[in-house]
Amino acid sequence: MHQDAFPGQDISDRPLPEVTLPFWAWLEGQDPMRVTGQRFEAQGTVWEVPA
Repeated sequence: MHQDAFPGQDISDRPLPEVTLPFWAWLEGQDPMRVTGQRFEAQGTVWEVPA
């Protein structure tokens, strides 16, 4: 979609969906009141919500 909106722009520095998809799946399973206002790196391998 980004390429459609901005033709010719180089987006090769962006992670592929299969890299970030595990993060989004993990995030969907979290209690939203525990993760609100926190920052996570979707390309990481471990995501934790501080106790």
